[in-house]
Amino acid sequence: MPAPETAPFNEFEEYDEDSSNKKKGWIWAALISLFVGILAAAFVWMNSTEKSTDQTAIGSSVKETSSSSTKTSSTDSAQKQAVAAFETRYKAFFTDAALTKLKNSEFDKLTELKALLDQLDKDSEGYKLAKEKYDSLEKAIKATQAVNGQFDKPILVDGELDTTATVKGDAKLEPATTGIGSVDAAVTSVINFAHSQQTQNQATVNAGQTDQGNSVGEAPAQPEVPATTPPTPAPSETPTVSIHTAGFLPNAGTNHGIAVPAGVTLQRDLSRVPYDQSKIDDTSNEAWGFNPGILEHIISVSQQRGYITGNQYILEKVNIIKGNGYYNLYKPDGTYLFSINAKTGYFVGNGSGYSDALDF
Repeated sequence: MPAPETAPFNEFEEYDEDSSNKKKGWIWAALISLFVGILAAAFVWMNSTEKSTDQTAIGSSVKETSSSSTKTSSTDSAQKQAVAAFETRYKAFFTDAALTKLKNSEFDKLTELKALLDQLDKDSEGYKLAKEKYDSLEKAIKATQAVNGQFDKPILVDGELDTTATVKGDAKLEPATTGIGSVDAAVTSVINFAHSQQTQNQATVNAGQTDQGNSVGEAPAQPEVPATTPPTPAPSETPTVSIHTAGFLPNAGTNHGIAVPAGVTLQRDLSRVPYDQSKIDDTSNEAWGFNPGILEHIISVSQQRGYITGNQYILEKVNIIKGNGYYNLYKPDGTYLFSINAKTGYFVGNGSGYSDALDF
């Protein structure tokens, strides 16, 4: 039997090499693909991480900005509330909406206002304005307390002048500059009123020392001149004045004064205050109004000293000077007694030693 044919050994060897090469090619290709895949995945992962980090940073920044904005808004709101609280407490120191008359009962509460002021941001505009108000109020309270201490009882009460108060003998009064104009004006009125009382007291002493010491009020009045011989001023010097009759005077009660009797000429040339017809014609000016109690007090003093009897006197407007209305008081026979400041109660005549005693 013939032997079976077999392929040469080298043919099988070549076949095995080709198969091996193909397998190696696939392996390398798979490895390369895997490597590329890994690189791609790594790139995607790294890119995703960066975005996540950026988004986290952006989110953190937004949160910080939002937090800062919220904090600023909260601070502004707190400051507004603090300013409002200060303003409310500040207004409580006054009796009127215009903030012109101090309320005495609030004086000892100034520390409460100071505490509210200290809550404000010292670098803010609101603090600066509030500080100015506080400083002026503090000065105004001290000025009011200072003048009140010079009388037997407070003379300035809730912004009004108490004309029943009596100045002390050793009183020392000085004008005030507080920054609150109404308070400064009130202190000036007190000083004038005190001057009036001091002059009146001196006039009383003079009256006890001489028969001619017949001054009324704050300064000596002109000695009596017979009704039949009063000096008559030249026609050019005689103003066409308004004569006040009962019930005509601003802020006055009834039965204040009489009209000029027929045939009587007033001693207007002796007036301590110059007549100004243009001011007299301004009948609606509030300067003509007497402060409460002033006219009654002056008339009472005049009656007690015998210068007038009852309501037998003549009162007429003379001038408005520095916002104060001035009147002249005459006897029924035309004798000039004195000039009166309707706001402060100061009045002065022509007695010896009072040539410089005018209050304007």
